Amino acid sequence: MIESAGASMRTSTASLAALAQWSPLLAHVIAQYAGAASLVVQAREWRRLHDHVFVSCLLDARDFALFDPFPPEHREIICQELRRLVHESLHRYQREREQALRQQAQAWKLCLDLLGAQRCQEVIALAHWGHHALRDTALVERLVDKHLNLQTPENIYRFVDCCEERLAAFRKDVLRCKAYQQAHADHRRGDLGDTHGVREAYALLGLPCSASWSSVRQRFRELALEHHPDRGGDGMVMQEINRAYTLLRERLER
Repeated sequence: MIESAGASMRTSTASLAALAQWSPLLAHVIAQYAGAASLVVQAREWRRLHDHVFVSCLLDARDFALFDPFPPEHREIICQELRRLVHESLHRYQREREQALRQQAQAWKLCLDLLGAQRCQEVIALAHWGHHALRDTALVERLVDKHLNLQTPENIYRFVDCCEERLAAFRKDVLRCKAYQQAHADHRRGDLGDTHGVREAYALLGLPCSASWSSVRQRFRELALEHHPDRGGDGMVMQEINRAYTLLRERLER
Protein backbone atom coordinates (compact mmCIF):
# COMPACT_ATOMS: atom_id res chain seq x y z
CA MET A 1 0.00 0.00 0.00
CA ILE A 2 2.88 2.35 0.64
CA GLU A 3 5.53 0.83 -1.60
CA SER A 4 6.54 4.20 -3.01
CA ALA A 5 7.48 5.35 0.46
CA GLY A 6 9.75 2.34 0.96
CA ALA A 7 12.95 4.20 0.15
CA SER A 8 12.25 7.00 2.60
CA MET A 9 11.24 4.54 5.31
CA ARG A 10 14.72 3.03 5.17
CA THR A 11 16.16 6.40 6.16
CA SER A 12 15.59 8.44 9.31
CA THR A 13 12.77 10.50 7.78
CA ALA A 14 9.65 9.83 5.73
CA SER A 15 7.05 11.92 3.94
CA LEU A 16 3.36 12.20 4.71
CA ALA A 17 2.89 12.64 0.97
CA ALA A 18 2.50 8.83 0.88
CA LEU A 19 -0.89 9.33 2.56
CA ALA A 20 -2.15 10.17 -0.93
CA GLN A 21 -2.06 6.43 -1.68
CA TRP A 22 -4.43 5.63 1.16
CA SER A 23 -7.57 7.34 -0.16
CA PRO A 24 -8.68 9.93 -2.73
CA LEU A 25 -9.69 12.34 0.04
CA LEU A 26 -6.24 12.25 1.62
CA ALA A 27 -4.69 12.63 -1.81
CA HIS A 28 -6.74 15.79 -2.39
CA VAL A 29 -5.71 17.36 0.92
CA ILE A 30 -2.04 16.34 0.83
CA ALA A 31 -1.65 17.61 -2.75
CA GLN A 32 -2.05 21.14 -1.42
CA TYR A 33 1.17 20.77 0.61
CA ALA A 34 3.48 19.31 -2.04
CA GLY A 35 7.08 19.95 -1.03
CA ALA A 36 6.12 21.54 2.29
CA ALA A 37 8.28 20.90 5.34
CA SER A 38 5.16 19.95 7.30
CA LEU A 39 5.06 16.66 5.36
CA VAL A 40 8.43 15.48 6.71
CA VAL A 41 8.23 13.17 9.75
CA GLN A 42 10.47 10.64 11.44
CA ALA A 43 10.47 7.25 9.71
CA ARG A 44 9.47 5.50 12.94
CA GLU A 45 6.49 7.85 13.27
CA TRP A 46 5.38 7.00 9.74
CA ARG A 47 5.71 3.28 10.38
CA ARG A 48 3.74 3.63 13.60
CA LEU A 49 0.94 5.52 11.83
CA HIS A 50 0.76 2.92 9.07
CA ASP A 51 0.67 0.03 11.56
CA HIS A 52 -1.94 1.74 13.71
CA VAL A 53 -4.22 2.26 10.72
CA PHE A 54 -3.82 -1.05 8.90
CA VAL A 55 -2.55 -3.55 11.49
CA SER A 56 -3.59 -2.77 15.07
CA CYS A 57 -6.60 -0.67 13.92
CA LEU A 58 -6.20 1.72 16.84
CA LEU A 59 -5.05 5.33 16.62
CA ASP A 60 -3.59 7.30 19.52
CA ALA A 61 -2.63 10.90 20.31
CA ARG A 62 0.84 10.52 18.77
CA ASP A 63 -0.74 9.77 15.39
CA PHE A 64 -2.95 12.85 15.45
CA ALA A 65 -0.03 15.01 16.64
CA LEU A 66 1.67 14.47 13.28
CA PHE A 67 -0.92 16.78 11.75
CA ASP A 68 -0.69 19.62 14.27
CA PRO A 69 1.23 21.83 11.75
CA PHE A 70 -1.73 21.68 9.35
CA PRO A 71 -4.55 24.25 9.41
CA PRO A 72 -7.38 23.13 11.74
CA GLU A 73 -9.85 22.45 8.94
CA HIS A 74 -7.41 20.21 7.06
CA ARG A 75 -6.21 18.53 10.23
CA GLU A 76 -9.81 17.61 11.07
CA ILE A 77 -10.42 16.21 7.60
CA ILE A 78 -7.27 14.09 7.76
CA CYS A 79 -8.00 12.76 11.26
CA GLN A 80 -11.59 11.89 10.34
CA GLU A 81 -10.40 10.07 7.22
CA LEU A 82 -7.83 8.12 9.25
CA ARG A 83 -10.59 7.07 11.66
CA ARG A 84 -12.66 5.91 8.70
CA LEU A 85 -9.73 3.88 7.34
CA VAL A 86 -9.23 2.28 10.76
CA HIS A 87 -12.90 1.37 10.90
CA GLU A 88 -12.65 -0.08 7.39
CA SER A 89 -9.55 -2.10 8.27
CA LEU A 90 -11.17 -3.45 11.41
CA HIS A 91 -14.24 -4.61 9.52
CA ARG A 92 -12.06 -6.21 6.85
CA TYR A 93 -10.14 -8.17 9.47
CA GLN A 94 -13.40 -9.24 11.10
CA ARG A 95 -14.78 -10.48 7.79
CA GLU A 96 -11.55 -12.34 7.04
CA ARG A 97 -11.57 -13.91 10.51
CA GLU A 98 -15.20 -14.98 10.19
CA GLN A 99 -14.50 -16.50 6.80
CA ALA A 100 -11.42 -18.30 8.13
CA LEU A 101 -13.42 -19.71 11.04
CA ARG A 102 -16.14 -20.97 8.70
CA GLN A 103 -13.53 -22.61 6.49
CA GLN A 104 -11.83 -24.16 9.51
CA ALA A 105 -15.13 -25.54 10.75
CA GLN A 106 -15.91 -27.06 7.36
CA ALA A 107 -12.40 -28.47 7.07
CA TRP A 108 -12.56 -29.95 10.57
CA LYS A 109 -15.90 -31.63 9.82
CA LEU A 110 -14.46 -33.13 6.64
CA CYS A 111 -11.42 -34.37 8.58
CA LEU A 112 -13.66 -36.06 11.13
CA ASP A 113 -15.73 -37.65 8.39
CA LEU A 114 -12.77 -38.98 6.42
CA LEU A 115 -10.17 -39.67 9.10
CA GLY A 116 -12.16 -40.23 12.27
CA ALA A 117 -11.76 -38.50 15.60
CA GLN A 118 -8.87 -40.68 16.77
CA ARG A 119 -6.71 -40.04 13.72
CA CYS A 120 -7.50 -36.30 13.82
CA GLN A 121 -6.33 -36.16 17.43
CA GLU A 122 -3.20 -38.06 16.43
CA VAL A 123 -2.39 -35.39 13.83
CA ILE A 124 -2.93 -32.61 16.38
CA ALA A 125 -0.76 -34.41 18.95
CA LEU A 126 1.97 -34.92 16.36
CA ALA A 127 2.01 -31.21 15.51
CA HIS A 128 2.22 -30.36 19.23
CA TRP A 129 5.10 -32.79 19.58
CA GLY A 130 6.90 -31.03 16.73
CA HIS A 131 6.53 -27.67 18.49
CA HIS A 132 7.74 -29.13 21.78
CA ALA A 133 10.71 -30.86 20.16
CA LEU A 134 11.98 -27.98 18.01
CA ARG A 135 10.75 -24.90 19.89
CA ASP A 136 10.86 -23.00 16.60
CA THR A 137 7.35 -21.92 15.63
CA ALA A 138 8.21 -20.75 12.12
CA LEU A 139 10.07 -23.96 11.27
CA VAL A 140 7.33 -26.21 12.65
CA GLU A 141 4.66 -24.30 10.78
CA ARG A 142 6.55 -24.87 7.55
CA LEU A 143 6.81 -28.59 8.27
CA VAL A 144 3.12 -28.75 9.17
CA ASP A 145 2.22 -26.95 5.94
CA LYS A 146 4.36 -29.43 4.04
CA HIS A 147 3.14 -32.67 5.63
CA LEU A 148 0.01 -32.07 7.74
CA ASN A 149 -1.84 -29.28 5.93
CA LEU A 150 -5.58 -29.89 6.44
CA GLN A 151 -6.81 -26.36 5.75
CA THR A 152 -8.69 -27.04 2.50
CA PRO A 153 -10.74 -29.97 1.14
CA GLU A 154 -8.13 -30.55 -1.57
CA ASN A 155 -5.34 -30.88 1.00
CA ILE A 156 -7.47 -33.12 3.17
CA TYR A 157 -8.22 -35.54 0.33
CA ARG A 158 -4.52 -35.66 -0.60
CA PHE A 159 -3.62 -36.32 3.04
CA VAL A 160 -6.14 -39.16 3.31
CA ASP A 161 -4.65 -40.86 0.27
CA CYS A 162 -1.21 -41.15 1.91
CA CYS A 163 -1.86 -40.51 5.61
CA GLU A 164 0.74 -42.86 7.06
CA GLU A 165 3.43 -41.62 4.69
CA ARG A 166 2.68 -37.98 5.59
CA LEU A 167 2.84 -38.69 9.33
CA ALA A 168 6.09 -40.64 8.97
CA ALA A 169 7.63 -37.91 6.82
CA PHE A 170 6.73 -35.25 9.39
CA ARG A 171 8.30 -37.28 12.21
CA LYS A 172 11.41 -37.84 10.10
CA ASP A 173 11.85 -34.16 9.29
CA VAL A 174 11.30 -33.11 12.91
CA LEU A 175 13.90 -35.60 14.14
CA ARG A 176 16.38 -34.43 11.51
CA CYS A 177 15.82 -30.80 12.43
CA LYS A 178 16.16 -31.61 16.12
CA ALA A 179 19.40 -33.45 15.49
CA TYR A 180 20.81 -30.53 13.63
CA GLN A 181 19.71 -27.99 16.24
CA GLN A 182 21.92 -29.76 18.76
CA ALA A 183 24.79 -30.11 16.31
CA HIS A 184 24.56 -26.45 15.33
CA ALA A 185 24.48 -25.38 18.99
CA ASP A 186 27.68 -27.35 19.60
CA HIS A 187 29.23 -25.81 16.52
CA ARG A 188 28.40 -22.26 17.62
CA ARG A 189 30.00 -22.94 20.99
CA GLY A 190 33.17 -23.87 19.13
CA ASP A 191 32.87 -27.57 20.02
CA LEU A 192 33.52 -28.74 16.47
CA GLY A 193 35.24 -31.82 17.72
CA ASP A 194 32.60 -32.59 20.29
CA THR A 195 31.47 -36.19 19.80
CA HIS A 196 27.83 -35.41 20.57
CA GLY A 197 27.59 -32.58 18.06
CA VAL A 198 29.15 -34.67 15.30
CA ARG A 199 26.88 -37.60 16.14
CA GLU A 200 23.84 -35.39 15.75
CA ALA A 201 25.09 -34.15 12.37
CA TYR A 202 25.52 -37.75 11.20
CA ALA A 203 22.03 -38.52 12.50
CA LEU A 204 20.58 -35.62 10.55
CA LEU A 205 22.05 -37.07 7.36
CA GLY A 206 20.87 -40.56 8.33
CA LEU A 207 24.39 -41.98 8.52
CA PRO A 208 26.32 -43.94 11.17
CA CYS A 209 29.14 -42.10 12.91
CA SER A 210 31.62 -44.42 11.19
CA ALA A 211 30.59 -43.20 7.72
CA SER A 212 33.42 -42.04 5.47
CA TRP A 213 33.71 -38.63 3.85
CA SER A 214 32.69 -40.12 0.48
CA SER A 215 29.56 -41.56 2.11
CA VAL A 216 28.73 -38.16 3.60
CA ARG A 217 29.06 -36.49 0.21
CA GLN A 218 26.91 -39.13 -1.48
CA ARG A 219 24.22 -38.89 1.19
CA PHE A 220 24.24 -35.11 0.96
CA ARG A 221 23.62 -35.30 -2.79
CA GLU A 222 20.71 -37.68 -2.23
CA LEU A 223 19.13 -35.45 0.41
CA ALA A 224 19.66 -32.36 -1.73
CA LEU A 225 17.70 -34.00 -4.56
CA GLU A 226 14.92 -34.83 -2.10
CA HIS A 227 14.70 -31.58 -0.14
CA HIS A 228 15.89 -28.80 -2.47
CA PRO A 229 13.14 -26.14 -2.85
CA ASP A 230 13.52 -26.23 -6.63
CA ARG A 231 12.37 -29.85 -6.48
CA GLY A 232 9.45 -29.19 -4.16
CA GLY A 233 11.34 -29.61 -0.89
CA ASP A 234 11.37 -27.41 2.20
CA GLY A 235 13.93 -24.61 2.16
CA MET A 236 14.53 -24.65 5.91
CA VAL A 237 15.13 -28.39 5.96
CA MET A 238 17.57 -28.00 3.07
CA GLN A 239 19.33 -25.22 4.94
CA GLU A 240 19.78 -27.45 7.97
CA ILE A 241 21.07 -30.31 5.85
CA ASN A 242 23.61 -27.90 4.36
CA ARG A 243 24.76 -26.89 7.82
CA ALA A 244 25.14 -30.49 8.96
CA TYR A 245 27.13 -31.25 5.82
CA THR A 246 29.36 -28.23 6.46
CA LEU A 247 29.98 -29.33 10.04
CA LEU A 248 31.08 -32.82 8.95
CA ARG A 249 33.14 -31.49 6.03
CA GLU A 250 35.10 -29.21 8.32
CA ARG A 251 35.76 -32.13 10.65
CA LEU A 252 36.51 -34.85 8.11
CA GLU A 253 38.66 -32.80 5.72
CA ARG A 254 41.04 -31.62 8.46
